[in-house]
Amino acid sequence: LAKSSKIKWVADFRDPWTEIHYYENQERNKISQKLDSKYEKEVLNNVSVITTTSQLYIEDDFAQKVSSKKCINIPNGYDEEDFKVFDYKQKNQNKEFTILHLGAVGKERIPYNLLKCIRELIDSNKIKKELIRVIFIGNVEESFKKIVKGYNLTNLIRFIKYLPHYDAIEMATRSDILLLLITQSENNRRILPGKTFEYLRLNKPILALGPEDGEVARILIDSKMGKVLDYNNEVEISKVIADYYNSWESNTIKHTDKIKFIEKYNRKNLTEQLVKIFEEK
Repeated sequence: LAKSSKIKWVADFRDPWTEIHYYENQERNKISQKLDSKYEKEVLNNVSVITTTSQLYIEDDFAQKVSSKKCINIPNGYDEEDFKVFDYKQKNQNKEFTILHLGAVGKERIPYNLLKCIRELIDSNKIKKELIRVIFIGNVEESFKKIVKGYNLTNLIRFIKYLPHYDAIEMATRSDILLLLITQSENNRRILPGKTFEYLRLNKPILALGPEDGEVARILIDSKMGKVLDYNNEVEISKVIADYYNSWESNTIKHTDKIKFIEKYNRKNLTEQLVKIFEEK
Protein backbone atom coordinates (compact mmCIF):
# COMPACT_ATOMS: atom_id res chain seq x y z
CA LEU A 1 0.00 0.00 0.00
CA ALA A 2 2.82 2.42 0.82
CA LYS A 3 4.56 1.65 -2.47
CA SER A 4 1.46 1.95 -4.60
CA SER A 5 0.12 5.08 -2.89
CA LYS A 6 3.48 6.81 -2.33
CA ILE A 7 2.22 7.62 1.16
CA LYS A 8 4.65 7.55 4.07
CA TRP A 9 4.68 4.32 6.08
CA VAL A 10 5.12 4.85 9.82
CA ALA A 11 5.58 1.65 11.86
CA ASP A 12 4.88 1.99 15.57
CA PHE A 13 6.46 -0.56 17.91
CA ARG A 14 4.83 -0.72 21.33
CA ASP A 15 7.36 -3.52 21.95
CA PRO A 16 10.28 -4.93 19.95
CA TRP A 17 9.57 -7.67 17.41
CA THR A 18 12.19 -10.43 17.42
CA GLU A 19 13.82 -9.13 20.62
CA ILE A 20 10.71 -9.01 22.80
CA HIS A 21 11.50 -10.12 26.35
CA TYR A 22 9.11 -13.06 26.65
CA TYR A 23 10.89 -14.95 23.85
CA GLU A 24 13.83 -15.44 26.24
CA ASN A 25 12.05 -18.23 28.08
CA GLN A 26 10.34 -19.85 25.11
CA GLU A 27 11.60 -22.67 22.91
CA ARG A 28 10.71 -21.40 19.47
CA ASN A 29 10.64 -23.30 16.21
CA LYS A 30 13.65 -22.33 14.09
CA ILE A 31 11.45 -21.84 11.03
CA SER A 32 9.28 -19.39 13.00
CA GLN A 33 12.39 -17.53 14.15
CA LYS A 34 13.71 -17.24 10.59
CA LEU A 35 10.35 -16.04 9.30
CA ASP A 36 10.09 -13.51 12.11
CA SER A 37 13.57 -12.17 11.33
CA LYS A 38 12.80 -12.05 7.60
CA TYR A 39 9.55 -10.12 8.06
CA GLU A 40 11.09 -7.79 10.62
CA LYS A 41 13.96 -6.98 8.24
CA GLU A 42 11.54 -6.31 5.39
CA VAL A 43 9.46 -3.97 7.53
CA LEU A 44 12.42 -2.09 9.03
CA ASN A 45 14.04 -1.60 5.62
CA ASN A 46 10.89 -0.41 3.87
CA VAL A 47 9.19 1.84 6.42
CA SER A 48 9.71 5.60 6.30
CA VAL A 49 9.81 6.05 10.08
CA ILE A 50 9.95 3.73 13.11
CA THR A 51 8.43 4.97 16.35
CA THR A 52 9.05 3.17 19.64
CA THR A 53 8.02 3.61 23.25
CA SER A 54 11.53 3.28 24.70
CA GLN A 55 14.75 5.05 23.70
CA LEU A 56 16.68 1.90 24.61
CA TYR A 57 14.63 -0.11 22.10
CA ILE A 58 16.25 2.15 19.52
CA GLU A 59 19.78 2.13 20.95
CA ASP A 60 19.97 -1.59 21.80
CA ASP A 61 17.89 -3.10 19.01
CA PHE A 62 16.55 -1.17 16.02
CA ALA A 63 19.61 1.05 15.53
CA GLN A 64 21.68 -2.12 15.05
CA LYS A 65 19.43 -3.15 12.17
CA VAL A 66 18.62 0.13 10.38
CA SER A 67 19.76 3.73 10.46
CA SER A 68 18.98 5.37 13.81
CA LYS A 69 17.78 8.39 11.78
CA LYS A 70 14.69 6.33 10.94
CA CYS A 71 13.86 5.83 14.62
CA ILE A 72 11.96 8.20 16.89
CA ASN A 73 11.09 7.65 20.55
CA ILE A 74 7.48 8.52 21.42
CA PRO A 75 6.77 6.92 24.80
CA ASN A 76 3.49 5.82 26.27
CA GLY A 77 1.97 8.65 28.26
CA TYR A 78 -1.00 9.45 30.41
CA ASP A 79 -4.48 10.73 29.61
CA GLU A 80 -5.11 14.02 31.40
CA GLU A 81 -8.83 13.22 31.47
CA ASP A 82 -8.08 10.47 33.99
CA PHE A 83 -6.61 12.98 36.45
CA LYS A 84 -8.46 16.25 36.02
CA VAL A 85 -10.77 15.62 39.01
CA PHE A 86 -7.83 14.87 41.34
CA ASP A 87 -5.67 17.41 43.08
CA TYR A 88 -2.08 16.36 42.43
CA LYS A 89 -0.93 18.66 45.26
CA GLN A 90 -3.16 17.06 47.85
CA LYS A 91 -1.46 15.81 51.00
CA ASN A 92 -2.51 12.63 52.67
CA GLN A 93 -3.43 12.12 56.29
CA ASN A 94 -3.07 8.35 56.23
CA LYS A 95 -3.22 6.53 59.53
CA GLU A 96 -0.84 3.98 57.99
CA PHE A 97 2.20 4.39 55.77
CA THR A 98 0.76 3.15 52.47
CA ILE A 99 2.68 1.63 49.56
CA LEU A 100 0.52 0.91 46.49
CA HIS A 101 1.10 -1.08 43.31
CA LEU A 102 -1.20 -0.84 40.29
CA GLY A 103 -1.38 -3.75 37.87
CA ALA A 104 -0.89 -7.48 37.68
CA VAL A 105 2.00 -9.25 39.39
CA GLY A 106 3.17 -12.25 37.38
CA LYS A 107 5.96 -14.68 38.24
CA GLU A 108 8.55 -12.42 36.65
CA ARG A 109 7.60 -9.48 38.89
CA ILE A 110 7.24 -11.04 42.36
CA PRO A 111 9.16 -8.77 44.80
CA TYR A 112 10.56 -11.47 47.11
CA ASN A 113 13.20 -9.25 48.66
CA LEU A 114 10.80 -6.36 49.20
CA LEU A 115 8.73 -8.64 51.43
CA LYS A 116 11.85 -9.89 53.17
CA CYS A 117 13.02 -6.33 53.83
CA ILE A 118 9.65 -5.27 55.25
CA ARG A 119 9.68 -8.31 57.55
CA GLU A 120 13.20 -7.48 58.76
CA LEU A 121 12.36 -3.81 59.30
CA ILE A 122 9.39 -4.83 61.44
CA ASP A 123 11.41 -7.39 63.38
CA SER A 124 14.13 -4.83 64.08
CA ASN A 125 11.51 -2.30 65.28
CA LYS A 126 12.39 0.19 62.55
CA ILE A 127 8.80 0.03 61.33
CA LYS A 128 5.69 -0.62 63.39
CA LYS A 129 3.69 -3.40 61.77
CA GLU A 130 0.39 -1.71 62.65
CA LEU A 131 1.52 1.46 60.83
CA ILE A 132 2.36 0.08 57.39
CA ARG A 133 0.08 -1.12 54.62
CA VAL A 134 1.01 -2.48 51.18
CA ILE A 135 -1.77 -2.66 48.59
CA PHE A 136 -1.68 -4.57 45.29
CA ILE A 137 -4.48 -3.74 42.86
CA GLY A 138 -4.76 -6.32 40.07
CA ASN A 139 -4.34 -10.05 39.56
CA VAL A 140 -1.36 -11.60 41.32
CA GLU A 141 0.29 -15.01 41.22
CA GLU A 142 -1.03 -17.39 43.85
CA SER A 143 2.57 -18.24 44.74
CA PHE A 144 3.03 -14.57 45.68
CA LYS A 145 0.26 -14.83 48.25
CA LYS A 146 1.92 -17.92 49.73
CA ILE A 147 5.19 -16.01 50.09
CA VAL A 148 3.35 -13.19 51.87
CA LYS A 149 1.89 -15.76 54.23
CA GLY A 150 5.30 -17.32 54.76
CA TYR A 151 6.71 -13.98 55.91
CA ASN A 152 3.71 -13.55 58.20
CA LEU A 153 2.72 -10.33 56.44
CA THR A 154 -0.87 -11.25 55.62
CA ASN A 155 -2.35 -8.66 57.97
CA LEU A 156 -0.54 -5.72 56.42
CA ILE A 157 -0.58 -6.68 52.72
CA ARG A 158 -3.89 -6.25 50.94
CA PHE A 159 -4.81 -7.73 47.58
CA ILE A 160 -7.57 -6.16 45.50
CA LYS A 161 -8.26 -8.30 42.45
CA TYR A 162 -9.85 -5.69 40.23
CA LEU A 163 -10.95 -2.06 40.30
CA PRO A 164 -12.27 0.17 37.51
CA HIS A 165 -9.49 2.47 36.30
CA TYR A 166 -10.99 5.59 37.87
CA ASP A 167 -11.28 3.89 41.27
CA ALA A 168 -7.73 2.54 41.06
CA ILE A 169 -6.36 6.01 40.27
CA GLU A 170 -8.41 7.53 43.08
CA MET A 171 -6.99 4.98 45.51
CA ALA A 172 -3.49 5.70 44.28
CA THR A 173 -3.94 9.40 45.08
CA ARG A 174 -4.36 8.39 48.72
CA SER A 175 -1.14 6.36 48.89
CA ASP A 176 2.20 7.61 50.18
CA ILE A 177 4.54 5.68 47.87
CA LEU A 178 3.89 4.09 44.48
CA LEU A 179 5.54 0.75 43.78
CA LEU A 180 6.58 -0.06 40.20
CA LEU A 181 7.66 -3.63 39.38
CA ILE A 182 9.59 -4.06 36.13
CA THR A 183 9.59 -7.44 34.42
CA GLN A 184 12.71 -9.43 35.28
CA SER A 185 14.34 -10.56 32.04
CA GLU A 186 17.65 -10.41 30.19
CA ASN A 187 16.72 -7.24 28.30
CA ASN A 188 14.53 -5.60 30.90
CA ARG A 189 16.57 -2.38 30.97
CA ARG A 190 14.68 -1.42 27.80
CA ILE A 191 11.23 -1.96 29.32
CA LEU A 192 9.20 1.15 30.06
CA PRO A 193 5.77 0.24 31.51
CA GLY A 194 2.91 2.53 30.53
CA LYS A 195 1.95 2.93 34.19
CA THR A 196 5.23 4.80 34.75
CA PHE A 197 3.61 7.91 33.31
CA GLU A 198 0.43 7.56 35.34
CA TYR A 199 2.62 7.25 38.41
CA LEU A 200 4.46 10.43 37.43
CA ARG A 201 1.16 12.26 36.91
CA LEU A 202 0.03 11.23 40.40
CA ASN A 203 2.96 13.30 41.73
CA LYS A 204 3.93 10.67 44.32
CA PRO A 205 7.37 9.32 45.24
CA ILE A 206 8.05 6.17 43.20
CA LEU A 207 9.98 3.09 44.28
CA ALA A 208 10.72 0.94 41.25
CA LEU A 209 12.33 -2.50 41.30
CA GLY A 210 14.26 -3.34 38.15
CA PRO A 211 17.47 -2.48 36.28
CA GLU A 212 19.26 0.49 37.80
CA ASP A 213 20.59 1.54 34.36
CA GLY A 214 17.33 1.11 32.46
CA GLU A 215 14.79 3.34 30.76
CA VAL A 216 12.63 3.73 33.87
CA ALA A 217 15.72 4.74 35.88
CA ARG A 218 16.57 7.41 33.29
CA ILE A 219 13.13 8.98 33.57
CA LEU A 220 13.03 8.86 37.37
CA ILE A 221 16.50 10.41 37.57
CA ASP A 222 15.44 13.16 35.15
CA SER A 223 12.26 13.86 37.08
CA LYS A 224 13.79 13.36 40.55
CA MET A 225 10.54 11.65 41.49
CA GLY A 226 11.76 8.27 42.64
CA LYS A 227 14.38 5.55 42.72
CA VAL A 228 15.02 2.34 40.83
CA LEU A 229 16.67 -0.48 42.75
CA ASP A 230 17.66 -3.95 41.64
CA TYR A 231 15.29 -6.65 42.92
CA ASN A 232 18.23 -8.17 44.85
CA ASN A 233 19.55 -4.94 46.36
CA GLU A 234 18.24 -5.72 49.84
CA VAL A 235 20.39 -3.13 51.63
CA GLU A 236 19.10 -0.22 49.54
CA ILE A 237 15.51 -1.51 49.47
CA SER A 238 15.48 -1.60 53.27
CA LYS A 239 17.07 1.84 53.50
CA VAL A 240 14.65 3.45 51.05
CA ILE A 241 11.56 1.96 52.72
CA ALA A 242 12.82 3.00 56.16
CA ASP A 243 13.60 6.51 54.92
CA TYR A 244 10.17 6.92 53.34
CA TYR A 245 8.52 5.52 56.46
CA ASN A 246 10.39 7.96 58.69
CA SER A 247 9.44 10.84 56.38
CA TRP A 248 5.81 9.74 56.55
CA GLU A 249 5.95 9.46 60.35
CA SER A 250 7.35 12.98 60.61
CA ASN A 251 4.97 14.19 57.88
CA THR A 252 7.84 15.34 55.67
CA ILE A 253 7.37 13.19 52.55
CA LYS A 254 8.00 15.54 49.64
CA HIS A 255 5.43 15.79 46.87
CA THR A 256 7.45 18.09 44.61
CA ASP A 257 5.45 19.94 41.98
CA LYS A 258 6.87 18.48 38.77
CA ILE A 259 3.82 19.08 36.62
CA LYS A 260 5.77 21.05 33.99
CA PHE A 261 8.18 18.13 33.55
CA ILE A 262 5.33 15.60 33.51
CA GLU A 263 3.20 17.46 30.95
CA LYS A 264 5.46 16.41 28.09
CA TYR A 265 4.09 12.89 28.61
CA ASN A 266 0.50 14.04 28.22
CA ARG A 267 -0.84 11.95 25.32
CA LYS A 268 -2.11 15.08 23.62
CA ASN A 269 1.45 16.43 23.45
CA LEU A 270 2.82 13.05 22.36
CA THR A 271 0.20 12.83 19.62
CA GLU A 272 1.33 16.23 18.34
CA GLN A 273 4.78 14.70 17.84
CA LEU A 274 3.23 11.88 15.84
CA VAL A 275 1.23 14.32 13.72
CA LYS A 276 4.46 16.16 12.84
CA ILE A 277 5.96 12.88 11.66
CA PHE A 278 2.91 12.24 9.46
CA GLU A 279 3.06 15.74 7.98
CA GLU A 280 6.78 15.86 7.25
CA LYS A 281 7.69 15.08 3.65
